[in-house]
Amino acid sequence: MAGKILGIDIQTDSIAAVQVEGGLRGYHVTGCASVMVGDVDGLDEAFKTLSEQVDFKADTYISTIPGEQVSYRNL
Repeated sequence: MAGKILGIDIQTDSIAAVQVEGGLRGYHVTGCASVMVGDVDGLDEAFKTLSEQVDFKADTYISTIPGEQVSYRNL
């Protein structure tokens, strides 16, 4: 599957992003960055800072959130 994939890892103290692009010869990293949430004014500013370092345009998006920060219930 060719195209750009953007992965965003949201932790309690930082946000990281990596963008890879797929082609005939496999995938290669086209951008990556990490921002400490405490270094900027909250989560919104962390995302803005991250978007200045990594292009958020992609065909597929993947995100992770720490399990202890999510509320869920098995049905």
